[in-house]
Amino acid sequence: VKTVLYDYEGYLKDHEDLKPGQMIRTTVRFSSASSVSGEETDNYISKGIYLRWYLTDEITCYENKFYELLYFPLRLGENIRSILDTYLSHDTAVFMKALITGDKTGLYESPELYNNISKAGIAHVIAVSGMHVSFVVAFAMFVFGNRWGWITSMFMIAVFVIMTGMSPSV
Repeated sequence: VKTVLYDYEGYLKDHEDLKPGQMIRTTVRFSSASSVSGEETDNYISKGIYLRWYLTDEITCYENKFYELLYFPLRLGENIRSILDTYLSHDTAVFMKALITGDKTGLYESPELYNNISKAGIAHVIAVSGMHVSFVVAFAMFVFGNRWGWITSMFMIAVFVIMTGMSPSV
C-alpha cells in the first residue's frame, strides 16, 4: 500500500540520511487518505496513496541487506539526481532529472521553467515513455553487443522502470 508519512513534531530531523530500503520502528497515528479534515477528497487516492501516517514518537532506523538490494534502483536514481545537482546549473539539473529519472518535482517548483518547456513543445519528452526504454536498449546493445545486449537490456529496463517510479506510461 502506498502511503504518505508526515512528521509535524520533528522526529525525522536526526535522520536526514534515511534511505529507501532502511527499516524504521516508531509509533504512528494513521488515517484514511480519502478524507482530510472531515471532507471527502480524491487528491491522495488519485496518486495511489490510500493511507496517511503521522509520527507520534521517536524513530529507530535499522539496516536490512535484503531491502538494500531490493531498493537498488531507487538508490541509483537518488545518486543520479545528486550528481546532476552537483555538476549542472539548477535549471539544467531540473530538466535532466526529469529526463533521466522521471523526477519532475523541480519542474513544478519553477513555473517559468515549466512554461518554457511547454512553449518549446518538448514537455512530452520528459514524460517517461517507450522512447526512454528504447534508449536503455540501444545503450545496452552498444555496450554489450547483440547477444548480451538483449539479455542485459532486460535487467536494465527493470531497474529503469523501478527507478522512475513505475509510472503507467513506461
